[in-house]
Amino acid sequence: MTDLNLTPITKDIKKQLLKWDISKAKERAKTGETASRADLVDDFLSILGYKRENDDLRYEYTVKVQDKNRKADIVIVDGKARSPLVIIECKRSNEALTDKHLNQLIQYLAFVPESKLGILTNGLDYQFYLKGAQSSTPFLAFNVETLDDGTINTLASFHRNIFKFNDFKAIAEDFYFVESFEKALLSELEEQSPDLLKLIYRRMGGKRFDEKIESKLKSLLNSFSLQDAVDKLRDSESRNSKLGIVTTQEELTAFSVVRTIIATSGKVKPGMLSRIGYRDFKGHFSIIVDDSQTKSICTLDLASKKALRIDNNSKDLEDPIEVSLSKYKKEIIDSALRYLA
Repeated sequence: MTDLNLTPITKDIKKQLLKWDISKAKERAKTGETASRADLVDDFLSILGYKRENDDLRYEYTVKVQDKNRKADIVIVDGKARSPLVIIECKRSNEALTDKHLNQLIQYLAFVPESKLGILTNGLDYQFYLKGAQSSTPFLAFNVETLDDGTINTLASFHRNIFKFNDFKAIAEDFYFVESFEKALLSELEEQSPDLLKLIYRRMGGKRFDEKIESKLKSLLNSFSLQDAVDKLRDSESRNSKLGIVTTQEELTAFSVVRTIIATSGKVKPGMLSRIGYRDFKGHFSIIVDDSQTKSICTLDLASKKALRIDNNSKDLEDPIEVSLSKYKKEIIDSALRYLA
């Protein structure tokens, strides 16, 4: 699926979101699960092109779970076969999504053979799951009130007009591959297996690997030595620039300043700051919570024209960056507390 196809769809989604009076929808949705579905979920699905009048949706879809008939809240049917493709489990807008809700969705997916995707939502928070994935982590998660451009661009590939399951599945599989890699890497580093230690020792030019060498290496392989290695790797990437994305010193300085600003708030409790991180992209630098792009505190553009973006509001920045960022202390703290609280 090419960017040329996605661009107009992305623009249309953003336009429809701006027109959507979500405040009124939230107020109407307070009365219960059915209202949340009618006033929030249906509206959002409509923005993505899925509408009742197009015969895309089935409500209270019967799922035979063992000997009992259950009701899935909404099903999106396949455009050609008209078979159930996406199962959506809806909850009240003021109810947090839980593992219990996820287990209910997974059960429905298991007993509807044609289904391929599951969505868990309370009308505001959305979690997308790929059927059969060996992970309980959603490959796409967001809140409709804080959608960023990256998430909207991903959602564009789910839009009815261009949706192709295999393309969307590839997005999910990429996410789960990275998640699996990160878990495997962490596990290998924590366990400090003999194979890993032997490999490192050979890189050191070592010859005979014994218990004494193994013990020494284990004492050296820790978060401090790894951080030092990461810093050197970042320097190497900066010099070679083979990846096309290099985290600059100015971006790291901006990240440090933003964290310091957040730390000044009396509402920030011990431990919260450790949840703040960043992701570097071509053209922008996002400061996020819980390593989730859907929990974006702010986005920084530090190329030619420098700017700070929080939600859809953009603020111009000037040098020195430390002074310029401090002017928006309140906005930065308020944005952070939405995800840290």
